[in-house]
Amino acid sequence: MLRYCSGEYQIMSMDHPNSGVHFVPAYQISGIPYVTSSDCTNTAVRSVQFPMVTRHFTVSNRESSTPLQVAFTLNGLKTEFGNMFYVPGNTVLGPLEIRTNSLFIASTSTAKHNFSVIAGLTSIDSGEWPVTGSNGFPGVG
Repeated sequence: MLRYCSGEYQIMSMDHPNSGVHFVPAYQISGIPYVTSSDCTNTAVRSVQFPMVTRHFTVSNRESSTPLQVAFTLNGLKTEFGNMFYVPGNTVLGPLEIRTNSLFIASTSTAKHNFSVIAGLTSIDSGEWPVTGSNGFPGVG
């Protein structure tokens, strides 16, 4: 597309900008539903990779006696870092209004452990979210 400005024609870009992680309206509207269920053990960590940045998420621990460990990076699950939170048995925790592109989930026992994650996603691509334990976000990984 051409535009006439200051006595000359200029080419206008047709590349419209994407909404980034700081685009507030993406967090103000209701989220796009995302649901997953799986199992894990203390050695078989499960990774939930969201296709878009979350507006909120809920974690459901469907086991009666064993707590579930949840972190935002794999390093967060390691005991020397301890940057995780616990979901007690038979508990639904959330919605947590936290933006992230991934969760790492492990059991505190060797037995198989069932869980579900329900999230409301924004329209922001998950690749836009920079959080890792090495990106200067203390308490993450």
